[in-house]
Amino acid sequence: MRSKYKGTVWNMILLAELGASPEDEQIQKASDFVLDWSQDARSGGFAYLPASDGGGDHNKVIPCLTGNMLWSLLRFGRFNDPRVQQAIQWVTTYQRFDDKGGPAPIGWPYEIREKCWGRHTCHLGVVKALKALAEIPAEKRTSEQNQTIEAGAEFMLRHHIYRKSHNLAKVGLPQWQNFGFPHFWGSDALEILDILTRLGYWDSRMQEALDLDRGGGQGQQVGYAESIKSAPIHVGSRHASILPILEKSC
Repeated sequence: MRSKYKGTVWNMILLAELGASPEDEQIQKASDFVLDWSQDARSGGFAYLPASDGGGDHNKVIPCLTGNMLWSLLRFGRFNDPRVQQAIQWVTTYQRFDDKGGPAPIGWPYEIREKCWGRHTCHLGVVKALKALAEIPAEKRTSEQNQTIEAGAEFMLRHHIYRKSHNLAKVGLPQWQNFGFPHFWGSDALEILDILTRLGYWDSRMQEALDLDRGGGQGQQVGYAESIKSAPIHVGSRHASILPILEKSC
């Protein structure tokens, strides 16, 4: 494993995927560490470098990390923590879903990191934002959060999950046809289908991604449903929401 993935952030993501107990003292210490050293106190987003005076560097906040940390903290029972509420607000305030339909957004944080924003929003920022918001119980979501979910889901559906939205004959993200675990900052079609179904979506534009189950993925030998059923329990339980649709599709 690359040394990069031995850091606290990556361990938190992995432990959240594995269903680590929020009651564990070490989990809560790690959560506080990330909130103290990675979260930008001004905006609520998470930064990949700390600021000299503590917290996350305001100019190093990125959307995929913010989504991942927010999702992990929600999994660890921190929904009522004011700092986590501030991170949710960051997502609903700053996350974008641009698809080259106009000029690039201006102002903070958009002008700092072109790869994350620009005229076409980075898919990974969208995926991790949706993943985090999907972790909030539906009855507790605000209208702002629901609007962000709707915009993010439409962004992914417009791309048929992994294709180019302006030319659906072309695959925009070929790596998403190969399934893996854990994802860390990356993703794949299975994770995205799981997120969308957990949010209550079923749309014909998901069908091509579902059809990867029939062997359409690059080098993929086992279908979604079969791979989930044979996976360790922590993987299978994370994708349980999509199994009925997968089985119906096969």
